[in-house]
Amino acid sequence: MPVRDNADVKLIIRITDAEQMRDQVKRFMNKRLRPDNNDGDIWVLQSPTVVEIAALKSLGFEFFQKNSHTQKIALGLCGGQLNF
Repeated sequence: MPVRDNADVKLIIRITDAEQMRDQVKRFMNKRLRPDNNDGDIWVLQSPTVVEIAALKSLGFEFFQKNSHTQKIALGLCGGQLNF
């Protein structure tokens, strides 16, 4: 199922192969996945909290943070920046 197109999306997270995920990572992700916020390859969060962002970093998720004001997307784990 495609992820719902929503301009308010703030965080785009890549979903890695479930077989390679640790149990702690699976539990964190599965509590937050819904049919309208993932398509099996990516997962989106509209209003991530500071705690969720810190958990994503510590658990090793690859994610992009979207800033709607500047239209820049910051690569979460590498610290680089991609402009679209």
